[in-house]
Amino acid sequence: MARSYLESREVLIANFRHWPHLNREIYVIQVSPDDVSKTWHYIVMADAVYQDGELLGKVVVGANLTPLLRLTNHYYAIASVASLVVSVLIFFVCNYFVSKAILPIESAMAKQRHFVADASHELRTPLSILLSSVDMLNDKNENQALIQSMKEEILNMRSLTNSLLTLARFDGEDFNPAFFDLSDTLRAAVNAMQVVADAKAIKIVLSVKEGIQTYGDRMKIGQLVSILIDNAIKYSLENSTVRIEVTTSRAIVKIIVTDHGKGIPQEHLEHIFDRFYRVDKARSRQIGSYGLGLSIARSIVTLHKGEIQAESVEGKSSVFTVSLPYAM
Repeated sequence: MARSYLESREVLIANFRHWPHLNREIYVIQVSPDDVSKTWHYIVMADAVYQDGELLGKVVVGANLTPLLRLTNHYYAIASVASLVVSVLIFFVCNYFVSKAILPIESAMAKQRHFVADASHELRTPLSILLSSVDMLNDKNENQALIQSMKEEILNMRSLTNSLLTLARFDGEDFNPAFFDLSDTLRAAVNAMQVVADAKAIKIVLSVKEGIQTYGDRMKIGQLVSILIDNAIKYSLENSTVRIEVTTSRAIVKIIVTDHGKGIPQEHLEHIFDRFYRVDKARSRQIGSYGLGLSIARSIVTLHKGEIQAESVEGKSSVFTVSLPYAM
């Protein structure tokens, strides 16, 4: 250590014989002796000494900064390690308390899902009994109008409980993805909804290539398409057309459903996927809609890591576009 320091001083002094900076400015210089790996740092200031205009020599004042710099680097390394350790500790402490804070929320949401599922399940039994009783009364041809009205209300309530039960299940883990033929699933959904469309003389036009394979829950995708077709039929004019088109790219498959009816006012578009939201409450009641269909559709799309969008021209048409990844 001493030898290295002395050698660095000799190198420094030798360099000062030709030191050009004689302006009293302060410099920090590095000195590395040839046979030593360590580098030494000095702070120096030099000035020329004159007498009667004649240069007598040079005065150089310097101090060794190396110990101070090494100590500073040492403290910096310690501070960096300490900062990293503290950051890691803060992360784990925050993660612990956040997980503790989330547990009651998750518990409350789970209880809510179970309540909706249990309530919906319990309501289905008395509704089925009521429906059977109304059918028996209907067979006796007594008070036909009143009985028919009761039957429609019971059917509406059963539809509502089924929708609530479906939403509760979507909030849970009832998801069975696999590769399946989307083209066949779409045709099956269209065939199932054809009777509903015929009642309003609505033509369903499906445009899809053969054998489109995608990844997801086949039953839920079928339900999604049925919901969108049913919604299009409900809000389309009689003797109009509902179109279903499928486009594919390398990573995305799009299902586009277009109807021709009243359309949706722009101020309602951002809310139509909310639960129980209805644009025209009176008309929705008449056609047996409780504002849950599109909410279920969004839940299915979200479950598949996709997107659903709605566009509409009021008084003309509405377009619903579902974008699903080929594989998740």
